[in-house]
Amino acid sequence: MKKKLIEKIKRSAIKGRLGDFTCNFIAVVLGIAITFVGSDMIQEHNKKKEVTQALQLVKSELLINWETIEGACYLLQYKDKMNEASSDSLNYYGYFPFQSQNFPPVTDAMEMLRASSVMQNIKNKELAVEIIQSKRHGDRKVYQSARI
Repeated sequence: MKKKLIEKIKRSAIKGRLGDFTCNFIAVVLGIAITFVGSDMIQEHNKKKEVTQALQLVKSELLINWETIEGACYLLQYKDKMNEASSDSLNYYGYFPFQSQNFPPVTDAMEMLRASSVMQNIKNKELAVEIIQSKRHGDRKVYQSARI
C-alpha cells in the first residue's frame, strides 16, 4: 500500500512538472512571437509616418516652386502692359521679377528625400519617379498632385 501511494505521488509530481514545463514553454514562445510581431508593426507604422512627413515637406517645396513659376509667367504675360494687370496680382507677384531671371528652385526637401532611405520606403513607385522628374522638368502634375 505504501509502495502504491509513493508511486502515485511520484507519477503526479512528474506529470505536474511536465505540465508546468509545457505551460511555461508555450508562454515563453508566445511572448517572443508577440514581441516580434508587435515590434514589426511599430516599425512599419514609424516608416509610414516618416514617409508621410517627408512627402509633405516635398509637397510644400514643390508648391512654393510652382507658385514662383506661376508668378513669373503672370508677370511675363503682362510685361509690356503692366497697367492691364490686376493690382492684387502685381502686389502678390511683385517680387518675382527679381527671382525669375535665375530661378533656383527650392530642392532641400527633395534632396533630403533622395539622400535618405525614405525614398525606398515609398510604396507608390510611380510617385517616387514623378518626384524625381519634377525636379528636372518642373512638372505641374506633381506640383499640384493631391497624392503627395
